Amino acid sequence: MVKSLRIVAFAAICSLVIGGYAGTEAYAADPAVKREMRSAWVATVWQLDWPQSTVSSTGNTTQINAQKKQLTTLLDSLARNNMNSICFQVRSRCDAMYNSSYEPWSSDLVSYRGLDPGYDPLAYCIEECHKRGMECHAWINPYRYESQIGQWNGTPKAYRDEHPDWLLDVKEASILNPALPEVRQRICDVVDEIVRNYDVDGVLFDDYFYLQGISTEDAAHYQSYKQGGGTLSLGDWRRDNVNKMVADVYSTIKKAKPYVRFGISPAGVAATSASVAGKYGLPPCPAGSDWQYNGIYSDPLAWVSSRTLDFISPQIYWKIGSSADYDAICKWWSNAANKFGRHFFSSQGVSYNYGEEEYAKQVRLNREYTLNVAPGSVFYSAKYLYRTTTPLLGHYLKTQVFNTPALIPAMTWFPVSSPAKVSNVKRSGSTLTWTGVEGMRYTVYAVPNSVPDANFDREPEYLLGVSYSTSYTIPSDKVSGYRCAVCVYDRYGNEYSPVFVGAAVTTLPSPELTYPAEGQEVELPFMFKWNAVPGAANYLLEVGKDASMSELIGVTDVSGTESLSSVIEGMETGHELYWRVRACAANANDGVSVSRRFTPTKLHIISPYDTEQNVSLTPTITWSVADRQVRVQVSSTGVFDDEDIVIDATATGSYTVPKYILKGYTSYTIRLKYSFGGYDVMSAPVTFTTCEAVQTVPEVVPSADGILYANSHLAIKPIEGVKKIRLELSANESFKSPRNSYICTTIEAPTFTDAKEARNIKAGTKNLVNGTKYYVRARATYATADGDKDTAWSDVVSFTYSNTDGVEDIEADGASRAFTWDGETLRAMEGTATIMVYNAAGTLVAGYASGVTEVRLNLPAGIYMVKDGCGHVMKIRIR
Repeated sequence: MVKSLRIVAFAAICSLVIGGYAGTEAYAADPAVKREMRSAWVATVWQLDWPQSTVSSTGNTTQINAQKKQLTTLLDSLARNNMNSICFQVRSRCDAMYNSSYEPWSSDLVSYRGLDPGYDPLAYCIEECHKRGMECHAWINPYRYESQIGQWNGTPKAYRDEHPDWLLDVKEASILNPALPEVRQRICDVVDEIVRNYDVDGVLFDDYFYLQGISTEDAAHYQSYKQGGGTLSLGDWRRDNVNKMVADVYSTIKKAKPYVRFGISPAGVAATSASVAGKYGLPPCPAGSDWQYNGIYSDPLAWVSSRTLDFISPQIYWKIGSSADYDAICKWWSNAANKFGRHFFSSQGVSYNYGEEEYAKQVRLNREYTLNVAPGSVFYSAKYLYRTTTPLLGHYLKTQVFNTPALIPAMTWFPVSSPAKVSNVKRSGSTLTWTGVEGMRYTVYAVPNSVPDANFDREPEYLLGVSYSTSYTIPSDKVSGYRCAVCVYDRYGNEYSPVFVGAAVTTLPSPELTYPAEGQEVELPFMFKWNAVPGAANYLLEVGKDASMSELIGVTDVSGTESLSSVIEGMETGHELYWRVRACAANANDGVSVSRRFTPTKLHIISPYDTEQNVSLTPTITWSVADRQVRVQVSSTGVFDDEDIVIDATATGSYTVPKYILKGYTSYTIRLKYSFGGYDVMSAPVTFTTCEAVQTVPEVVPSADGILYANSHLAIKPIEGVKKIRLELSANESFKSPRNSYICTTIEAPTFTDAKEARNIKAGTKNLVNGTKYYVRARATYATADGDKDTAWSDVVSFTYSNTDGVEDIEADGASRAFTWDGETLRAMEGTATIMVYNAAGTLVAGYASGVTEVRLNLPAGIYMVKDGCGHVMKIRIR
């Protein structure tokens, strides 16, 4: 039996059945989810979420306590509703909600910019978050300065006073100039100070980059760049300035504390242009409009593809089913993030108040579409979860989708060493304590007494929460009838084996590795295999670039003694790698195997290569295993649904795309499907962009006798690379009465035939009249780098309409030797020349290049004549 390699990743975190999303159906609470980002934006600019009052004098205890109370009320609500993170805005307009060496205290916190409040809100927020087991991410606006030019003049540390040359004024607002190295360094210094001085769990930027509406305000800097030998266009130069800043910030964070997550929350839609998406080997975003690429010069795919962030959180602030469809955009982003080994946590606009059920459905879509067991939601903004909706949205989400606590997905792309276990786990009443491990936090579980230690595998329904200290208060309903266990939970998000109250920690034997053997070359997919270890509850399979696993590629948790290779993402084929296995159990140190070398290989597409531009309209697709028969599929959208596939053929070694299939200057995605080792396997997809086609004026196909029969179809002669054909029919040779004309704009390759029979054509509002002469012309549209371009109109062809069906009496000449027809697929003998297909009126309706031996005809029902270049003729009927 052939096994499928397709793994539904989310089955690893919960058993979730997604129903239809129409209507107002009620959902029961979803099954427990182990890994999920559940966060909220806490906007401090203009006091949108917090604070709700200011401090008017340094150390004013009453006012400080009021702000603290407002913050803890917010955090209590989020924690109570099983949220696990917040994004706390600490620098919104080159100001600070913390003790900064570079920026003044924010006027959203105190009565005037620069006044010391007498306490540190960021330090307080982190402390209170960690008390509740929640992560605190510092939200920073890197460039934004003034909403009105000059508004901060004369205030402490004002850039217009101290560094006026750093500012870029656009209309009535100003930002720090992204083109300046000094600005990049200042942003890095700000981030570095926060990361080093505060115990933040993450840093997050939002969607403010260049100011929208910018024109020539930075022309002098661009000219200086060009005079220095720069070759980028103005738009690419601006985007490159932003990209450099992002890369520098990422490097700054990872040098200081590599476990601190870095994320960016750009506008929700990116890369709707095929040329932009094609640079990164992706299909265009299928919904919405990408205004950010040329509006604020933000290119999120550049950051994801270069891996200069840990997560992307696009602001998909639209409803399911809208023109900017949340469903379609969410699925596209999940695929984009997974392609480059990063997390996608959707930002959702609860401030738009689409209704509680809409947001629960969006959470379910995040879970359905995750490809790396890392769903997530970041809600804008916090107040709409806990104090501005009735009933409260946060509570509703808890009852429906967040019914148990969850851990934030681990950053598995960072190498980590398995730490020691906790020890001396004790309980006194409702207080749980233990001896911890330096630099770690912990997860706490309450396991029913009916579940043996050996059967416990850190299931999410038993998770109580996270502790940043070495103690935890057990809820009153878990004090009796439960046994508590504690796991080390590192700052990257990895969780390790549990230790129960009162247990003595032992060490498990080392697993013995069995496959692949030392130094073996193995084709993917394959099974890693090892022998069972007595007492082991689960195993950790580790794959890395060296024997010590200091350069880790991936880790997966396995319940048995074998694991499919595909669960470890990022294994480069053709390179020597190492693998080892850890045996794990409750109350035990891991048993660690030796490391073994192996070299993975896999069939992959050689030509065209991923992101290749200017590809021929009839490319030859080749792959690495020349004798492997594969199913070649080419999609026009990157999605391989039936309606998106333009080529579906079987070939061995290579496949040449026939003429008239591909459009010019258009992105396509190829994948290969084949069987290997008992598995159905799919190659990594390759996206390419075709060259611009030679723009050719179309020719309308005349009928043999000048008659347009009722069962005939208008058609043009095949031309390469055309995007679409506009065809017009009129009783007026001058085509001056469009209201009395028939216009068809849907003629496309490979048939180049109007789908309507002539009997169904209306010239204006009237059917064609028997015996009347009509005139037909056509115009082609081609995709180009400068947008769509139309050709001139074709020569006009005239027909006389007949309300009778065309009469045909085709004699097959050698058809048995040349063609076979099974009612769906036309098969030609080897070596057959070009195949032409005519309808009953003698109109050419399809043509196929020399060498094509199998064609699936997608034509309307009727009788057709098939003819090849050798003179062989065959009559077929399509029903």
